[in-house]
Amino acid sequence: MIYELQELEYGRLKPLLERMTEKEGLVAIKSVIEGTNRGKIYVDNLEQPRTALVFVIMNGFYFIGDSDNDGFNSKIEEYVLKEVAEFSLSLGGTYFVYNFKPEKMWESNAEKWFKHKNPEKNHRWNFNFNEEKYRKLGEWKSKIPEGYYAKKIDRELLENKVAETFMEEITDFWPTLDKFLEKGLGFCVMHGDKVVSACISALVSENICNIVINTYDKNERKNGFATMAARAFIDYCLENNCIPYWDAYEENIASVTTAERLGFEKNERYAEYNFPFNEE
Repeated sequence: MIYELQELEYGRLKPLLERMTEKEGLVAIKSVIEGTNRGKIYVDNLEQPRTALVFVIMNGFYFIGDSDNDGFNSKIEEYVLKEVAEFSLSLGGTYFVYNFKPEKMWESNAEKWFKHKNPEKNHRWNFNFNEEKYRKLGEWKSKIPEGYYAKKIDRELLENKVAETFMEEITDFWPTLDKFLEKGLGFCVMHGDKVVSACISALVSENICNIVINTYDKNERKNGFATMAARAFIDYCLENNCIPYWDAYEENIASVTTAERLGFEKNERYAEYNFPFNEE
């Protein structure tokens, strides 16, 4: 059988994480287990889970634990295509998006379960932050064009109408605005009362912040404003003992280039799969 854990029970998954050594690679999974970000957890046993499927809302699905668990493996395909699909579709999530970072041994299992769905395969890069490389970039604030400025996202800004520009990027990942203000972080570049770019922590675990950046006006793109928002974000991280974390699709050249410009270095290329819950 497969069961859904209740939020107060998420801590029961912590033993499954103990053998995983890559701290940054676990930020998405741990952000749900710690109750910071939105998600659901499905397990083989409610009291002592050996195996789990972690749904990080707006990020994807992760298999963790014992990949040879026959009780879980024999039921998961049906469970995903019925129970998980129903919940995801209720949120507007029409695809099952899954990868095998940090546990690659699950890949052969999923190939068997979902082969008939003909999943699309993409690749992503995750990056390690090189602080020394970043600090060599030097000062940046004097380079902001006249009339533009960087601002931390705080409660006052969130209560302002201009926050509608980036609000979806917060509410997609965070259960409440209060939780974002307590655990999250964000900076934006503004021009007068207009938000031009923003750099926001989509997922947070302990002191690791997974970055999402965007420039909202197409006419303002390629002017370096997203980089400026990211620099304000990273500076704050360095001053407050936080670790910025970057992950991007391989084909998203703009994101990969921005990451490398900011001192991030490619760490691992990994596969991600997806298929629609409902056939078109």
